[in-house]
Amino acid sequence: MRVENFSRRRLKWILAIGGVSLAFGILLGIFQGDLMEFRSWSTDSFSKSAIGHKGFAELLRGLDIPLIVSTHASGSKAGTSGLLIIAEPTLTDTASLYTGLFDRMLRQSHTRIIVLPKWRGIPLVGSSMWVEAMVLMNKEAASSVLEALGIEARVVRITDSTVTLNWDRNSYGVAPQLLAPQLMAGDQVEPLIACDEGTLLGAVKSGHTNYAGVTVILSDPDLIANHGLARGDNALLAVRIVDHLRNDGGVVLDETIHGFSLRRSIWRSFFEYPLILVLLQVFLLAGVILWTASIRFGSPIRYDRRIASGKGYLIQNTASLLRHGAHHRYLIGRYFNSSIRHVAQNLHLSGWATTGDTIARLDAIGKRRGVGVDLGGLTASVRELEAKQDVTASEAVSAAWRIHKWRKGMTDGT
Repeated sequence: MRVENFSRRRLKWILAIGGVSLAFGILLGIFQGDLMEFRSWSTDSFSKSAIGHKGFAELLRGLDIPLIVSTHASGSKAGTSGLLIIAEPTLTDTASLYTGLFDRMLRQSHTRIIVLPKWRGIPLVGSSMWVEAMVLMNKEAASSVLEALGIEARVVRITDSTVTLNWDRNSYGVAPQLLAPQLMAGDQVEPLIACDEGTLLGAVKSGHTNYAGVTVILSDPDLIANHGLARGDNALLAVRIVDHLRNDGGVVLDETIHGFSLRRSIWRSFFEYPLILVLLQVFLLAGVILWTASIRFGSPIRYDRRIASGKGYLIQNTASLLRHGAHHRYLIGRYFNSSIRHVAQNLHLSGWATTGDTIARLDAIGKRRGVGVDLGGLTASVRELEAKQDVTASEAVSAAWRIHKWRKGMTDGT
């Protein structure tokens, strides 16, 4: 009977499923950044909550401003020609692991906007997109960002809603509208948008920071947050600030500082220059190989079987090998010892070794049962054949037949 591990139909199904899964894995590696949508309720551009920045990102995209929401190597993407926006980083002692990331992004970029943190959200129970309440953070959260920049400035918060703020005229032509604004005060920041209580948007003066290039600080994130973007002309002011600083370049909105990290895919790199040339060469080589091998397709050539099937052929072949090697005496001795052990085990004797005591006990049992073969004489004949150098096939067969007859008589009866 012919046994096959896989039928032809089952093999086709396995190859089809494997090919589809491989193609899906490659596509997922190429477009994972487009397929993966982060859900958040916090202070990031993936959040639709009141403290999120998704509305700000969509506003820039809607105005055809080149925007990258970056989850990897944000500083390198901005470089010397783009604008890097780092919104509400948390650099306190409890999250100091982001301090090195913050420093690296500032050193790799030339122009950047740093938005100081202000709010902490309490997520709505059962939701991953909305907040139940907004909690005002300590001033130390914003001060820690200023310290990381190497700037001596203090954070000022206007908590009295009855205070009327008189905003100075600015180059953007629009005044912000903020409730309980968070401002900053210090001589190392040049005011770009300010009032009599402090500065909302300021540029770090040269020589007061360790980072080259242009650094602009937005002290209150409500200007670009979802809940404040639609108030007054805040959206227009935010767009004008970004448009002025980017200088016709692109905008990189960093999200690695909020814990969103998605590294570049090696599969996607194969479809970009210069690796695309290598990929095309591989496809071309594979096509040539398939074309040259196409003449070999078809049913395989049938050959005559060199080895017959069945146990008879194996027994005959083994016998011929033993006869060719003249191993009759070894074979007889092993067959005799095996038979003694088999019969002793079958009769539940304590010892199975071919000792004189065991043979004597088996001989006595055989005489009581009327077995026609004398085990003592059979033992002597086998030992004689084992000591003999030239044992003929007829002698071996005769001894084997006597052993078999004794074994059958002892186990199956006479």
